[in-house]
Amino acid sequence: MKASATDVLLTAIQTVMAGGCWVGLKRVTNLMQYLQSQMQAAKNEARTKTYGLTRRKLEIVSGVVAAMGNKEIAGYFKIAEDTVKHHMSSVFDKLGVSTRLELALFAVNHQLPLITIH
Repeated sequence: MKASATDVLLTAIQTVMAGGCWVGLKRVTNLMQYLQSQMQAAKNEARTKTYGLTRRKLEIVSGVVAAMGNKEIAGYFKIAEDTVKHHMSSVFDKLGVSTRLELALFAVNHQLPLITIH
């Protein structure tokens, strides 16, 4: 294993000294293309990451991002206002936020998969 790590390190040094690029444990022939693909993969992963929120909880978060109050969210999704409050409490706990503003900022910054509310 040590010889393998040494070989990788030497190859990496030689590659970089020759003007090439090395990322992680491999040689990269086109750095810009590699970086673009990594950024796209991260963006796609962020879109699908739900932080353990159910579809209903994501709907509730969507309502918060749309600046709706609990009563408006309840009416829009045809559920009881107490149900919205219950979901909000659960969402706050799961995401570690304590206000609606923090929740909205979290949702936008982490690109939660929200629905568009008309």
